[in-house]
Amino acid sequence: MKLFRRVFIFLFVACTFLLSVYGGMQLWHKTTPLISGLGLLLAATPLWIFVLVKGIKPQKPDAAPAFVVSCVCGAGLAITMTSSWKFNDVAGIAHLWAGACLLAWVLYLKWYSTNQLADSSD
Repeated sequence: MKLFRRVFIFLFVACTFLLSVYGGMQLWHKTTPLISGLGLLLAATPLWIFVLVKGIKPQKPDAAPAFVVSCVCGAGLAITMTSSWKFNDVAGIAHLWAGACLLAWVLYLKWYSTNQLADSSD
C-alpha cells in the first residue's frame, strides 16, 4: 500500500507540475490568450506546492489550507472556461486541463481523508 501511495503522489505532483510549466509556456510564448495560461497556472500550481509542502513538513491535518487551494484551483478553472467561451478555439484546451487538475485534487483529498481515517483506526 505504501508503494501505491508513493506512486500516486509522484504522478499527481509530476502531472500538475507539468501542467504548470505548460501554462507558463503559454504565457511566455503568447500562443493563446493571456487569460488562458494564467488560469491554467492558477489551477495547477497550488496543487503540487501544497502536496510537496505537506510531504516535506508533516503536520496535523488542517482543512483551511486545503480549502484555500480548492478555491484557487476552482478560480483557475473558471478563468480558463471564461477564456474558452470568449475566445473559442484560440484559447485551446486549457479548460480541460484545469478541469482535470480540479478533479485530481478532489480525488487526492478523498484519498487522503480515507487514509487518515484508516491510519487513525490502527
